[in-house]
Amino acid sequence: MADTVTEGPLEGGTGRLLSLLEEAVGVLPDRVALSFSGGVDSTILARLLEGRCRLYTVGLPDSRDMKAALDAEKRYGWDVFPIVLTRDDVERLLPVLPRYIKQESAGGQGAEGRSRMPMKFNFHLPLYMVGETAVESVVVAGHGADEIFGGYDRYRRMTEEDFLASTRRDAVSLLSGDLEDARNMLASVGKTLFTPYMSPGIMEWGLSLSREERMGSGGCGENKRPLRMLARELGLEEWRREKKAAQFGCGSARLLREVARMRGVTEEELFNP
Repeated sequence: MADTVTEGPLEGGTGRLLSLLEEAVGVLPDRVALSFSGGVDSTILARLLEGRCRLYTVGLPDSRDMKAALDAEKRYGWDVFPIVLTRDDVERLLPVLPRYIKQESAGGQGAEGRSRMPMKFNFHLPLYMVGETAVESVVVAGHGADEIFGGYDRYRRMTEEDFLASTRRDAVSLLSGDLEDARNMLASVGKTLFTPYMSPGIMEWGLSLSREERMGSGGCGENKRPLRMLARELGLEEWRREKKAAQFGCGSARLLREVARMRGVTEEELFNP
């Protein structure tokens, strides 16, 4: 866990970020579901939606996300509904989720020439399971925080010019790629996806910030600095929590590997038999 958050200027300060987030969630109905990992992004949303949301957490019983969510439930008195992930869930959803993942986002090749479908499957699985479980009609998720506020380690190695261009490009790509896929997935189970961090006001403000403002001095500080600063001001311990991708935090990547091993195939071959 991080013990400090880099001090220094932030255009408009955390007050500006809080105002934009409150404006974004202000349009939501009185009762919503929140896809909750216990990380800084979703914990801020949980605080802003207190009394209006139920928190749903997907994961293996011993997963990082499940432990963090249940800790937050005890710490803040929130209502967390645990959705225990099993190998049967992964096998059940293998033929389902790819129907909603566009070929251009999953059929391409990653850095090592491998299909992106396993990664996309693991990325979308927790949100889909929240959608099929929740009784609320709207599911709120923290998608976009990494792209808007510099959540990925690769951003640290970029020049300022490349950082600004890359975060903007990644945010736009998210809108037309993974978010569109996620909306279609949730629509198939009668739910509507809402992503506050991708609201126009937050995108415009967040993407205008420098790398130092988003990632600390020299780009080598903590990721998502504005969110960590806000979480600390809101009295949330999760400002210290280090980032971990959803598929690893909930344990779905581990289960997908197990399924592939049991069937004697690669993870890619699970989707291309």
